[in-house]
Amino acid sequence: MEHPAYSDAWPAFGLPVPFSAGGWTADLFGGFSCHVEQGRYGHPAKKATWLYVVGVELPEFRWGTSHNGQSSALVSWCGNHTKAFDKRPRVGKKKAAETPVPFRDVLIAMAESVRMEAP
Repeated sequence: MEHPAYSDAWPAFGLPVPFSAGGWTADLFGGFSCHVEQGRYGHPAKKATWLYVVGVELPEFRWGTSHNGQSSALVSWCGNHTKAFDKRPRVGKKKAAETPVPFRDVLIAMAESVRMEAP
């Protein structure tokens, strides 16, 4: 499952809250959460994302959190508030929703690694 960071899904479903610095956080049921910034994979905005997975190989992502001012653009449709002096361009909803190809490829590799249990 992929959601914007700090999604209400985590407390609603009792999912383990990931560390923003990186790494996987385990729950008691075999699931893992992590915090990844898609800006580290080429997205113009920071685009902090939380993942929850079960039964897949856990990759090493490009971990860490960036200072908000380090991204080359802002996402304009998600209600972010910035200082008046912040002159970075804003990306619209379509661009904000895009997933960088290198990040997409990691997600696909994770999906392809699913371990199926015998019936």
